[in-house]
Amino acid sequence: MPALNPYEAGAYTYGGLPLYLYLFSARFMTAVTGDVIWGDKWHITLIARAYAAIASTFIILLLYLLSHKLGMSRTAWIPALAFAVSPLAIQYAHYGVVDTLLSLWVVLVSLLSLWALEEKSGRRWIIVGFVWGLAIATKTSALIWGIVLAAGSWQQWRQTRSVLAAAYPLVWGGFGAVIGVMIGSPYYILDWRSFHQIMIMQAGKTVTGRILCTYHWQFLNVRPFLFELEQLGRWAIGGLLGLIAGAGMIGLWKEWLYSPQRRQWAFVLLPATLYFGTIGL
Repeated sequence: MPALNPYEAGAYTYGGLPLYLYLFSARFMTAVTGDVIWGDKWHITLIARAYAAIASTFIILLLYLLSHKLGMSRTAWIPALAFAVSPLAIQYAHYGVVDTLLSLWVVLVSLLSLWALEEKSGRRWIIVGFVWGLAIATKTSALIWGIVLAAGSWQQWRQTRSVLAAAYPLVWGGFGAVIGVMIGSPYYILDWRSFHQIMIMQAGKTVTGRILCTYHWQFLNVRPFLFELEQLGRWAIGGLLGLIAGAGMIGLWKEWLYSPQRRQWAFVLLPATLYFGTIGL
């Protein structure tokens, strides 16, 4: 078991789930083929790249289903196509980065939360919470997507005026999240001390003051939000898609605020906007 603790290797800043997927997939391939070469770092890298490609492909499908679920039946293909042709999405699909897996989980969380809202009991929210837990086990920035549980609780209250029904998303979703985290990245808790120290360091803080890591350099002397918008527009999705995406977000927020029929859009807009708010600062 100690070998499964990623924090024993040093300042690892992500969750354990991606590592376990790669490791146990390599062991499976070794068992199937009888070739121990799958356990070396180059073949594990190939496995990681395969997962990135598979996750990116599924994201295209999930974006279509999510858009359709939100009532955009005629235009559901547009978000799916926009993601499929985005430069950063194409690049990430070729490398073993955790961001594709993270994106898969958070899109699935939004989709499943809409599915769970259709039922007044809490059973479906366990699944939502479990997938959210897997997202957290991939990268801790997924914590923001927990807002869908609060949104679900609010929607349940508006529909039923029942405290019990309103508690279902929070209680059952939280229970599912704990299971997902413990399965996907148990050393968040089992080695909390190391994990906490690494998170503090990643944030640029220490017990005695602030530190500046190399990956903080890019944010020196830049304007909040404008810097992120420029990077997203120039490198991630391109200028044209950047303008369309910006106009689309404004339009979605307008529809959500002024149209009672669009309340379910909160499950997509709230976590995405909060996430941009944190990285924009």
